[in-house]
Amino acid sequence: MGQVAPVPVGGCGFADGTGSGFPDAVTGSGFRLLAPGTELAGLAATAVENVHAVRTLAGAQDLRGADPATALAPAPLYLTDGGDEGGAGGMLRCYAIDPGRPGRLRQVAVRRTALLDLLLTLFAEGPRTLAELECALPVADPVVLRGFLTHLTGLGVLQLCVVPRRRHIDWSPAVRVAGSGRLPRPTARAGDPGPGDWFLDSYRSLDARVPEQAAVRVQRALRTAHRLAALRRVDRDTGSGAPAPTPGTEQVDEHPRPVGEILAALLSSGERPSPAPAPRRYGGWHPAHGPDSGYARLAAHRAEAQVDIDDDLLDELGAPPAEAAVPPWPLDCLLRPLPGPGPVAVLETASPAGIIDARFAEALQDLYGGYGAVDAYRDFLAAVERRAGVRFVELLVPPVTDHAANTVRRPVITRWWTGDPNPAAYFGPGGPEQRYLPLDRITLRRSGHRIVAEADGERVVPVYHATRNPMPPYDRLVRLLLSAGHPWAGTVLSLDGLAAAFPACGDVIRLPRLTAGTDLVVSPAAWRVPRARLWRRDDGDLDRVRALASLRRTAGMPRFVFVRPAFEAKPVPADLEALTALNVIERTCAALPGDELIFEEMLPGPQGLVLRDALHRGEPVAAGLLLRFPSDRAPEELAASAAALIHDVPGPPAPGAAAAGATGAKQGALRKQEEIPCPSSNSPSSTP
Repeated sequence: MGQVAPVPVGGCGFADGTGSGFPDAVTGSGFRLLAPGTELAGLAATAVENVHAVRTLAGAQDLRGADPATALAPAPLYLTDGGDEGGAGGMLRCYAIDPGRPGRLRQVAVRRTALLDLLLTLFAEGPRTLAELECALPVADPVVLRGFLTHLTGLGVLQLCVVPRRRHIDWSPAVRVAGSGRLPRPTARAGDPGPGDWFLDSYRSLDARVPEQAAVRVQRALRTAHRLAALRRVDRDTGSGAPAPTPGTEQVDEHPRPVGEILAALLSSGERPSPAPAPRRYGGWHPAHGPDSGYARLAAHRAEAQVDIDDDLLDELGAPPAEAAVPPWPLDCLLRPLPGPGPVAVLETASPAGIIDARFAEALQDLYGGYGAVDAYRDFLAAVERRAGVRFVELLVPPVTDHAANTVRRPVITRWWTGDPNPAAYFGPGGPEQRYLPLDRITLRRSGHRIVAEADGERVVPVYHATRNPMPPYDRLVRLLLSAGHPWAGTVLSLDGLAAAFPACGDVIRLPRLTAGTDLVVSPAAWRVPRARLWRRDDGDLDRVRALASLRRTAGMPRFVFVRPAFEAKPVPADLEALTALNVIERTCAALPGDELIFEEMLPGPQGLVLRDALHRGEPVAAGLLLRFPSDRAPEELAASAAALIHDVPGPPAPGAAAAGATGAKQGALRKQEEIPCPSSNSPSSTP
């Protein structure tokens, strides 16, 4: 459950208590992001039905008695193959939820017939209602047609477009909620159909403001952090060569090839499905590939207690300039605010905008009377489209399990979508009117070292705004399409984990805290500890306590730390002065085999938390702060830089383009015929 509160940026700030009370007017070095002791107040909530559960239940519905306005769409992923020019004799392969095991996908193959192909043609622009299908399909008896559609829905060839129900729980004072001892939840209503599983998100009121000068501190440090990441990336690419190509793109040359054809070859290759794709990163810290590189010289500073990275040091180390390192793309910077004095926050990640907050955007719009971040990002994408002559296309893939299913929810950002033809489960109200782009109209080709996606002769740029990594087989589709995305739209900056830059040496390795321009901690101090330096399995409690105390004293560890069994593993908090730390460390060792443990200083520690919550008797609570950057450039100005990276030369037409154009014209004529109102008095007129 997330608890979210929007905080405005701007206005006067407050000093950090360093003594003078007068922050530096030029650098803003005395301003903090949030004042220590800031109180979280009232609480509201929104509840949305579990998207996966709603879709699973809808697949069992009998359409013979359904409302004529009921909308249908093809399966989230379907591929056609074989057959003659009209499709006869070929197969339609769909990936659908197994009704008997809702947490599993199954592949369904059905023979293509003239009626089935006509049905898919009708869905070329998105979902259609039962009334529209009854008007357009050559089946005289509506009962027979609805039985046929019910059969296809049960197989998974078609899906019902069911909109998950949403409810708001009104604002309540935090004191009242604390007194009741439980958070508000939606209550069942008489006549409610469907599953009872709901996802609950809590929202808070927060009387606070991020000073503009503090945001400037973060943005300045973020610029330095990107230069540092570029220095790291240069060393990595020098040592490892070109990165491995995205699976499937090795089949792409300068001639356009349909995405469905490439994906079908991947899925039928017999290889095990690849793991769900992680967002593109900078590859993390690694041992230097050359002793004289700038990256290696930076690593040589490890003997210091703290290393501050500034532009002068980066220039000396040969880091790329900021103009080449800072992405011309809106970024969501996720921070852990710190009290003064010193750095203003710890940098978690800087990731492409519109992903971390996607699930919450709709509620933020409703509960707080607006959420300008969505509008500004939408304006940015539209400006890039105008300048570069491209279409941004949102990629929709469904959740496969109940767990975290609603992370596919997002606001309408682009005017086009592809992937799942059914947008009902993904988008809330608001935003521009959207159009559906079927996957079989998208082709990929290679232009130099880049992959280019096109549809109907126009350049398309796929984007994916969801926090959940897709499961197989959708992971391959996402990787394939995003290989043709904007070069900066999928890169995540993360600079923690400096310990990975040094090979094991059999003894404790202490790594310094890295800061960017004294404003941001980009990598907290860390220790690589051989597990052999701990205690033996048969040691008693007193021996274990002594061993831990000795390790902490000799290594210079703070009281509060995070412990990891490996560099990429989840951090576990530990208080090294508490007896519970012994069990925390032993469980961490058992979680993953290995020879080392990673200890990292906890920033902020329990005494450095800036927020207090009446739900917890006014005690301090941990929180993250998300700031969107750049804050000093208008969407049009930033779009000019982003559009400049979308350059290309025209390629040859796709194979069969003339035939495809003729088919498109025929489908257009068919759609015009479908716009004739149905004669039935109880059916609505067909609309485009």
